[in-house]
Amino acid sequence: DNQVAIAQAGAIPLLVRLLGDEEPGVRGAAAAALGNLAFYHTETNEGNQVAIAEAGAVAPLVLLLLDPAAGVCEAAAGTLRNLAARNVENAAAVVKAGGVASLTRLLRDGGTWAQEEAVGVLRNLVAESPANQAAVASAGAVEALLKLLDSKEGRLREEARATLHFLARDNPEVREAVQRAGGATRPGAPPSAAGSGPGRLGRR
Repeated sequence: DNQVAIAQAGAIPLLVRLLGDEEPGVRGAAAAALGNLAFYHTETNEGNQVAIAEAGAVAPLVLLLLDPAAGVCEAAAGTLRNLAARNVENAAAVVKAGGVASLTRLLRDGGTWAQEEAVGVLRNLVAESPANQAAVASAGAVEALLKLLDSKEGRLREEARATLHFLARDNPEVREAVQRAGGATRPGAPPSAAGSGPGRLGRR
């Protein structure tokens, strides 16, 4: 598999260093390359998720969520989305590095691409962790996700709906927060006790 071969050739530490390059294009390309290496596949490159995190990629990727250069924050969010897919440790590392606040900001202020990647990260963060669910809810993400249910983009609406479902599924306090924010009555919002099943957890 090419992803595994590239990682075994020593590319991961080099790409992590390039996340801090002074050229925005280099930062974005490095983030995108790491995202491709991290794309989840249990039979081939699950180890790449671990190797990328162990190389110190999470913190600089979180910093890039606030990068003003076109395409950089989106690439960083896409990579964090892949790193957190079905990986509890990486999801916890994203939360610990302060990623939730920046992701919530992208939900509110980002363009469609940034919003879609950000909601995908949040979906992976909360899918298997009540602690992460609480962290995301306390950052104000519930209100931002509810607003995305009115998006003209169908894929974005579905991602927001699925993330709200995960947020409310296992955590009573989060479920109450969703209901207080309008989740029990807004069109397209998942019900408090059940909702759409888990979909794709990795980046497209």
